[in-house]
Amino acid sequence: MIWAVTFNPSRDMTFMLDREWEPGSINRARQVQWRAGGKGNNVARTVRVLGQPVTAVGFYGGPTGLSVRSALEAGGIPLLAEPARGDTRTCLTIVAGSGTITEIRDPGPKVEPNVADRLLQRLVSAVAPNDWVTLSGSLPQGLDADVWPRWIRALNARCRGVLVDTSGANLSAAASANPTLLVPNRSEWEEAQLELVRPLVITEGPAGVTWYPAEGHSLQKIRPPKVAAQNTVGAGDVLLGGLVARLAQGDGWEYALRFAVAAATASVTSSAVADFDPALAQSLVSRVTME
Repeated sequence: MIWAVTFNPSRDMTFMLDREWEPGSINRARQVQWRAGGKGNNVARTVRVLGQPVTAVGFYGGPTGLSVRSALEAGGIPLLAEPARGDTRTCLTIVAGSGTITEIRDPGPKVEPNVADRLLQRLVSAVAPNDWVTLSGSLPQGLDADVWPRWIRALNARCRGVLVDTSGANLSAAASANPTLLVPNRSEWEEAQLELVRPLVITEGPAGVTWYPAEGHSLQKIRPPKVAAQNTVGAGDVLLGGLVARLAQGDGWEYALRFAVAAATASVTSSAVADFDPALAQSLVSRVTME
């Protein structure tokens, strides 16, 4: 089982425009899509598409939370959930006709520390030694960065691995607890100014990823093939989902990362957030290069 934790889930709305977005005027969308969002839920959906068992873990509140939970369950993704105080957030992505992307992020509801501890204990009791856990995204109001080392240390001893994708103070706090893998993007890593840890995967958008393997002193650049991109939002989540899905299947790090980069590349060809064709992802693996 893969457990995909979203501390601050959302209802993700994507508005596709035919022209440039014009602030202060009426902008009509040619297409509107919504997904059960938050980074961890994007990871969960990726894992599900790839045929691996996954459970979404998170905090949900209000009618929006109910709709997000219903969407996950309708997609075959069970939940381990605790209540948030207030309505689950809604996040907007506006894709202009030229491809320019504007994101608007709702801060979300409040989660009490005792509620977070209760969910952690339920998760610790549920995970098995061969399971994998991903921890993704931002924290809701009411929780501070100490959540990261507390969750990582509790889960490290109970499962196969804990993979973390976050930023800022959350990234620094997570790194202090020695998770199995950190997966920040380049700007997040440089902003944190952390000492190099191994293994480490730094995502770099269309340039692919830089991988620091656990053994040795070398690094590897993993480059994706060029494709026509429609929507890059959520590509990093697809990468993490593809990576943990292949690791759970028993693949080594090198192939798992090649596949993850291929899946992320496939996702940017879709207009939807963190959506991809697994057959396209598989066909792109041979075009992923490693230096």
